[in-house]
Amino acid sequence: GHMLMESFARLAVFFSTDLPVLFSSLNMTQNAQFWQFVAATGLPADRIIVVDRPVVVETLIVPAPDFRIRSSIGIAFVRAFEALGHQVGAREKIVQNSNRVPGYLSRSRIAQTGRYYFGETLIEAVLTDHGHDILFLESLGLTQQIVEVLTRPRLTGFWGTAFHHLLFAHRPKTTSYLTTRWINPNFRLVESLKTNTTSQVVVEAAANASVRFESGPFLLSRA
Repeated sequence: GHMLMESFARLAVFFSTDLPVLFSSLNMTQNAQFWQFVAATGLPADRIIVVDRPVVVETLIVPAPDFRIRSSIGIAFVRAFEALGHQVGAREKIVQNSNRVPGYLSRSRIAQTGRYYFGETLIEAVLTDHGHDILFLESLGLTQQIVEVLTRPRLTGFWGTAFHHLLFAHRPKTTSYLTTRWINPNFRLVESLKTNTTSQVVVEAAANASVRFESGPFLLSRA
């Protein structure tokens, strides 16, 4: 999530110029997921230069970021991700929103720390009975993660990294964010420039008294 939103806050430059694009070596470029993202989305790896030592650049253009965490977002940021979504869709031969089965973006198989929800499998059981597919995106490769989100017109789940894949979709969706109190402003920023029908569902939960309520993990109420 941080990589998509922050490391590629200037993603639009790949589409507005043919110049090389410099990344600081501190900007997650040493993380394998960075290069997985480049490969999965078809970004031109030959234009990416990772600066990991002092260098002299004859002419350096530093555009303003189109996304600022929890602060602002520009339409160029969204359009650039949608362009990558088109590239992935064309390569994988899929049609956006073609899978009419609603998807639930589960967090029940992630580490039981942070925003883990004890009892989420109860929600999964109910939604399965009502015709949803339960999606464990972290178990899939990045390309397949993007494909799952692109092809589903209806997505539900506790807010988290999986919902960042909505950036790749240009077709309107119905999205429902489950939360115990609030959702990160970054998701509201993205939704503000999308044409999705979105809702927020507050779920009753308890948290360990020794940590801030927002931090989790949480125990969901059976009510």
